[in-house]
Amino acid sequence: MNKLTDQNLPGADQQLPFSAILLDMDGVFFHGMNPIDRAMGFMEAIANIPHAFITNNPIRLPQAVADKLEHIGFKRPAEKLIVTAGEATAAWLAQQKLGYSFFAVGAEGLHQSLSQYCNEDPENADFVVVGEGEGIDYAAITTDINLI
Repeated sequence: MNKLTDQNLPGADQQLPFSAILLDMDGVFFHGMNPIDRAMGFMEAIANIPHAFITNNPIRLPQAVADKLEHIGFKRPAEKLIVTAGEATAAWLAQQKLGYSFFAVGAEGLHQSLSQYCNEDPENADFVVVGEGEGIDYAAITTDINLI
């Protein structure tokens, strides 16, 4: 199978072997605040192909991810095309139990994602969610353990 690159993308008149592209970001399009070589050219090459951005990072909300991509020099993507680990977790938990309560450990973006669907309850949470970033400390981990 040929690798898909910005040099050999099919033209608009050719059938693609896929209907959309899911793009990871951290380490694929940028590292820190620096774009990865040829990432911007690749994004220009796939501009007319449906695509969405995904990340296993729950720290930022989609708006902050779009802000970062734009700041680095990429064309700003629509926020609805960005799925973070926090957003995916919150939506999945809502499918498991409507109106669930949670206790989360991790950065504020994770808490905000989860709060779109339910309320935080450090005493009687239905789900315990552990993310990454600021907010992870001994007291929070002890609460997690006690809830489990």
